[in-house]
Amino acid sequence: MRRLHELGVSKIVIGYPRDIAREPGKGKKQNFILSHVWRFNHVIKRLEEVSEEYGIQVVITDEAFTSQTCPLCGQRHSNGRIFRGLFKCRREGVVMNADLVGAFNILKRVVKTITPSRSAVGVMGPRPGLRTEPKPATGVGDGSANRTVH
Repeated sequence: MRRLHELGVSKIVIGYPRDIAREPGKGKKQNFILSHVWRFNHVIKRLEEVSEEYGIQVVITDEAFTSQTCPLCGQRHSNGRIFRGLFKCRREGVVMNADLVGAFNILKRVVKTITPSRSAVGVMGPRPGLRTEPKPATGVGDGSANRTVH
């Protein structure tokens, strides 16, 4: 926190997964999720306590759909996550780092006057050998029996 203060940070924005603990009838999975939400809440509370000592504000915002919304065009793409860690905007035709997409959109919910640049959200140019579409299922030993092909 001291370093953030030295850098002039005045606000920390945190995306909170609201409603994650409100799905009834999940058994062991629900207990596991609830334990993580409790830990998350504990970390947030401690962060708020320490940041107050440095005059840094902590803002909690709902993170729903932040990893599905393109920061460049502003449209929600429910099928935008093409691989673990990658988001593709079909409208803009670009592939971005999915974590940066979510983080940018969480920040945008609180700081309304920011404009994304392609480099800021991890837009990747063409790379030899990088597939931006899911591999077609052949049905022979590729695990396609366990996934839906569109």
